[in-house]
Amino acid sequence: IQISHLLPKVAEQMHQASIVRSMVSKEGDHERATYNVKTGWRPDPTLIHPSIGSVLCHQTSDNLEIPRHVSILSGQWPARGGYLGPQYDAFKMGDPREPLPNLKSYLSEERQESRLKGLRNVVERSFAKERLRDMNQIKTMHESSTERAIKMMDSEQIKAFDVSLESTQTLASFGDTSFGKGCLAAVRLIETGVRCVEVELSGWDTH
Repeated sequence: IQISHLLPKVAEQMHQASIVRSMVSKEGDHERATYNVKTGWRPDPTLIHPSIGSVLCHQTSDNLEIPRHVSILSGQWPARGGYLGPQYDAFKMGDPREPLPNLKSYLSEERQESRLKGLRNVVERSFAKERLRDMNQIKTMHESSTERAIKMMDSEQIKAFDVSLESTQTLASFGDTSFGKGCLAAVRLIETGVRCVEVELSGWDTH
C-alpha cells in the first residue's frame, strides 16, 4: 500500500508508526479471527483477553478529557477491556462525516444543572446503596462513567472528532468515504493524545 500517496498526513508521522505485513492466523471463523487480531490471543472460554488498546490505556495515564481508546466504524466485535474491566472498552463511533450524537443537552442550562446536582445525586445514592455495601469504593462505575461523559461534553478536545475542521486539501486527500474520513479522524485523535484508535473497514476478510 502506497501510504505516502493515499494518506499524506499519515505519512508525515510514519516515523512513529509501523505496518505489520506478516500476521498469520489459523482461525477460520470471523469472530474468532477478529478476537485474535485485536488481542493477540486465540479465544479461550475461561476468560476474555483485553484488546491491545485496552492494555495501552491500562499501562499509561494522562489528563485527557475525551476517551483514550476509540473504535471508529466499529463492527459487531469492537475492542474490549476484557479482564481489565469495561472501563477500558473502546469508545465506539460511527461515520466521522456525521457529528457525534448526544453531545448537547436538550434542556435549558438551569434545568440541566438542577438535574446534575439534585436529581442525579438522589439516583446515585440509591444505585450505590446495595453495590458498595461491602466494597472499599467511593463511587460506582456508573457514577464515574457519567462524570467522564459530562466532562467530555464540555471539553474543547471534542473537536478532535470533527474532521470538517480540516482544510479542503486535507479532506480531499483522504477521500470522501467513511473509511477515509475514519483514518483522518484517527490522525486527529492521536494528535490530541488518544492512546489507541482502530478504524474498521467493512467487508475486509478478518482472517
